[in-house]
Amino acid sequence: MELLGQLAQGFVAALTPMNLLMCLLGVVLGQIIGVLPGIGPSAAIALLLPLTYGASPTAAIIMFAGIYYGAQYGGTLTSVLFAVGTYTLFVKLDVSLPKGVLSALPF
Repeated sequence: MELLGQLAQGFVAALTPMNLLMCLLGVVLGQIIGVLPGIGPSAAIALLLPLTYGASPTAAIIMFAGIYYGAQYGGTLTSVLFAVGTYTLFVKLDVSLPKGVLSALPF
């Protein structure tokens, strides 16, 4: 029973309005950085690290999670629309293009 109480306490701490706002900000900024070709989620976190210096540790970790997932999604947009991106996104590119198009691309 103690485990469920701690889990509920974690959800209460994570779902405060300030932490949800930090997550939303992280996702939006992560998508903006992630759309740039060649910049993955880890580089996006490194670039946006100074934004979390004034935040609490919980809000900073939540923002890092939002940046990571936003950058991953932003990289998918670039990979599918422009056929460029990092090596982890070529599977998504191969699935999204019609059959035989990937072999005709110049890479």
